[in-house]
Amino acid sequence: MSENGSTYSYEMRTTPQLDELDMKQICNLFFASFQKEFTPEQLRTKYRSSPLGHSIHALLVHREHGIVGTYNAIPQSFLVMGKPMLLAVSVDTMIHPAHRRDPLHFKRLAKITEDALRIVGVSFIYGFPNNNALKYLLTIVDWKLIGVLPYFVVPLRPGYFLRILKPFNGIWHWLFPRLIETFTLSRNGFENHPQIQRISKPSLANYAGMSSGRSLVPLGENEWMVYSYHQEANGMRIAYLVDFVPVSRKVFALAVAKLAAAHLGADVLAYPGTLPFRPWGVVRLPQNRIPKLLRMCGKSLLNTPESSALLDMRNWHVNLSCFDVR
Repeated sequence: MSENGSTYSYEMRTTPQLDELDMKQICNLFFASFQKEFTPEQLRTKYRSSPLGHSIHALLVHREHGIVGTYNAIPQSFLVMGKPMLLAVSVDTMIHPAHRRDPLHFKRLAKITEDALRIVGVSFIYGFPNNNALKYLLTIVDWKLIGVLPYFVVPLRPGYFLRILKPFNGIWHWLFPRLIETFTLSRNGFENHPQIQRISKPSLANYAGMSSGRSLVPLGENEWMVYSYHQEANGMRIAYLVDFVPVSRKVFALAVAKLAAAHLGADVLAYPGTLPFRPWGVVRLPQNRIPKLLRMCGKSLLNTPESSALLDMRNWHVNLSCFDVR
């Protein structure tokens, strides 16, 4: 489809349909949009990680400059109200800064993507857009705000925050993992179970849609966690709990204890994600203290009985394993 006197065209391709030139242009566009490197090999790995073996790509193609915009969606397997369903996460939406004058580019790319997702049976699309994309999604593409992702933390080195506590870093490092395991595993009681959660497998291949640097650690039979480690621009070292499976208070406590006891040199343990229970020893930050607000939005693509439940954050188990913010 061509517009604006054939200056631009809009095209839809699946990942295997992207040739080497397409991938090179998309990687160059990624760098121009986010100032981060993205290689063709990373592109293939990321977008082929779906249960369909491919993702959907709507492309804005300039007659002279090639691909100057993309709207991508990765299908994912979810269990929704006890029913297996295909959802899709929207990632890496980008239009080159020199081609952002027409907001209808965004709307047309979104429609192409949504139509292609409906054909393969995807019921719902969601994402965590940055502030620039958020306004377009809510006003032009008719997405709905689902909620802000909760952010839980544990100080691993109290002396990082209060110098007077520095002598107690070693004691806390030894004591905290034992305390959280003891207090959590001694508690018995009713636990809510999320109504919407991703169907995960104990393999890093399940997390291939994310950036590198993830590590998978077994916690027990059919129990595991995934974590990553980052040093932020301000110098703070953070160990991120990316995911834990299955979703239970016990497995969460084991994951936090294991990560806290590891010698990663981290100042803070962070878990950005929802929890269907109240954890012991972990602090939920108020929204005005969250380092980076992650707003979850979405849109129903097929009219199903689960559509309203998908727009309620309280039903979701969602965390960094569902998308990639780096």
